[in-house]
Amino acid sequence: MFDFSPSEFRDGNLYSSDNISTFTLPSSSGDTVSITTDASLAWTPGQGILVVSAANPTTKKFEGTVASYNVGTGAMSITSTAVISGTGSVTDGAINTLGAQGPSG
Repeated sequence: MFDFSPSEFRDGNLYSSDNISTFTLPSSSGDTVSITTDASLAWTPGQGILVVSAANPTTKKFEGTVASYNVGTGAMSITSTAVISGTGSVTDGAINTLGAQGPSG
């Protein structure tokens, strides 16, 4: 049987956070971006992630795939994919999961 002690659970959202270290927006698909966010989130490698500027979410953002996430420290590595808007540093970043792609039509 599984032993789930209360310390293994996190209250609240398991993915989104607006506690993100300063990072530079990627310049092309395949670039790696390293950030530090909250520890004890539920990210796993391969998950789709949306990274935005809280003040400019439509003009400074990118989509990517989580390459690694350290649940103890919050260190995360993200590989950028298709959508990249804007350039330069982001000091007010926020992250969340990408929605699943639905059927067309």
